[in-house]
Amino acid sequence: MTHLAIEEYPDGILIIDTSTLQILNANTRATELFRIDKAKILNFRLPELLPEAASLTAAGAGVSLTHEIPDGTRAIVLEISMPARKDSANPHRPVFLREMTSHYEIRRDLEKKLERLHLLDKETHHRVKNSLAIVSSLIGLKSVDFENAKEFYHLASQVEAVAEIHNGLARKPGTLRVNISSYLGKVAKSALQAYGFLQLSPEINIENREIPARAARSLGIIVNEIIINSCKYGFDPETRSGAMLWLELSSCPRSEGTELILRIGNNGRFRTGASDSGNSSGTGKTLIDALLRELQGSIRVTKEPHPIFEIRLTLQDE
Repeated sequence: MTHLAIEEYPDGILIIDTSTLQILNANTRATELFRIDKAKILNFRLPELLPEAASLTAAGAGVSLTHEIPDGTRAIVLEISMPARKDSANPHRPVFLREMTSHYEIRRDLEKKLERLHLLDKETHHRVKNSLAIVSSLIGLKSVDFENAKEFYHLASQVEAVAEIHNGLARKPGTLRVNISSYLGKVAKSALQAYGFLQLSPEINIENREIPARAARSLGIIVNEIIINSCKYGFDPETRSGAMLWLELSSCPRSEGTELILRIGNNGRFRTGASDSGNSSGTGKTLIDALLRELQGSIRVTKEPHPIFEIRLTLQDE
């Protein structure tokens, strides 16, 4: 590359000897970037100016990397690129230098702002989770003043199901998705504990996948409702030790998205005259139907020999 040609190039160029890595030529832009005049820069070898690129250059490989040159309180950021050496007989090799300082400063500023937003996001979900935990505790404390305390346990368990969503989001700031396997497992255990089934460990067979938090929240409330009503109406008090409960979630790709199939089953009985939620009052069905409309999902119930609740919905944004 002639002297005139490299001077016309808008970015910095160094010409090096491939055997010694001695700098043989440099254009004016290169000397400006390194703050070294033309006469002195020819006394340098490449490792003295760009130690990161020296070993790769000697091996003849193509190189693309960045290098920072201290400049007072800031640094000049260079993007260094060298084409792979194709002609081993040619002792000369160009090194291209492009200043990217402003680009990197903008990127670092954006990264800092994004980090701050993630911290705010985490703090927000953490505070919501704590607030809901306080509400749940207050419900539990107030329940002792009422005859039907178990209904308050039911409500407190539903609040905890929502709080767990924010707990998951707080652990992964910057996202609006939660791990459905972990989340529904915790919801199921919490619902069982609310009704005194402390020794019952639900069998969880759920794909390890993340879904939108909004869909997970609705599924969590539905699961909570079904399990609590199973505890209230499906298991005989004298056979509680033999109670079993399981959750299974699978997925199936569809043209319009991904279909989720959630099954909740137990070895209890379906109370005669109960709604599809297992709740004889029908309030559980009203809640579940409202949430399924939000999800654009459906439920199918098998009552014999043991209850199985099958919920289907399609996620559009998978």
